[in-house]
Amino acid sequence: FDNEIEINPYDWRWYIKVNIQEPTDEKYKKEIEEKVIKHWLKKTKISLKSAYPKKVSYIKDTKNTQLKNCDYGCLVIENKSNLFSQIIKNFVKTMTYNMPNQKKENISYFMRGIIAGEGCVECNKKSKKYRIHISAVKEKERIIFQNCLSKLRISSKKYTKCDRIVISKRKNNIQLLKQKLMCLSPKKYNKFLYMMQKYPNISNETNHFTKNKTPWNKIPQETINKIIEIKQQNPSISCKKAAKEIGVSPIKINRVWKQNNLGERLVKTSLKTISNILKLCIIYPYVSSHQIAEKCQVHKGVVHRARKKYNIQKFYKPYSKESFSIKTFNFV
Repeated sequence: FDNEIEINPYDWRWYIKVNIQEPTDEKYKKEIEEKVIKHWLKKTKISLKSAYPKKVSYIKDTKNTQLKNCDYGCLVIENKSNLFSQIIKNFVKTMTYNMPNQKKENISYFMRGIIAGEGCVECNKKSKKYRIHISAVKEKERIIFQNCLSKLRISSKKYTKCDRIVISKRKNNIQLLKQKLMCLSPKKYNKFLYMMQKYPNISNETNHFTKNKTPWNKIPQETINKIIEIKQQNPSISCKKAAKEIGVSPIKINRVWKQNNLGERLVKTSLKTISNILKLCIIYPYVSSHQIAEKCQVHKGVVHRARKKYNIQKFYKPYSKESFSIKTFNFV
């Protein structure tokens, strides 16, 4: 937004929405607000200067009165500009209405997002209703979603009395599974997998729930071979460059290199070396980590971690010959 539309990051305002009633106990209210604000300040680049006067808002029409330990609310970032709002609305509207005419790959990505945001999994054991609901207030949008699903060979029903379309029947749910349309939301995907396992002999039909089945999000063996090969051919290649060439994330590159002893940290630092590092850090508190690393023949990051772990502070003072006497130090 800053580069393309020239909307300054400091023009955005934020607040945190919490899904509980506003507490009457002021002590508990203060505890909640401090918790959620501290969490989002740490996790994101937001600043307290950009916050609304009321940093935390509550929901009136809910039965929840206590906030779960793992719940930090929802961070809402806003930019109050009518022109900006109209541009975004027009973009979303144009994209949505033209989606049925796009190629299948784009339709698939679009429906993943719609299902993750507006979808709901119904798994009723008693009535044996295994269905996916997609909510949409406007009838035109429901028709668009139906047309998109139809392009993906998935049939759905549109009920007149409710603002949603429903995907049911075994063959349609199997297509949702095979085309990975449910996997964008981990919570809904897990519930969907649980629902699919209720179908008899589903593992024989899809080969998805067998023990030998490779998970959909696991790196293929061909890609793993490429990651290993590129490192062997060019040992000095960076993780980011390798990721760009192969087309995977740097995290996956690092993971494969580490498993095959191809990364930078091939061997763990021995206890004897760590002991020597600690001796030098204590005896020579004014010497830089780089010099200690050179003496011990390790990376300077090892010295940094050792100082931090054992809380050995480094002291700074002007240049003196004493600072460099480490060169003559002999280990016992």
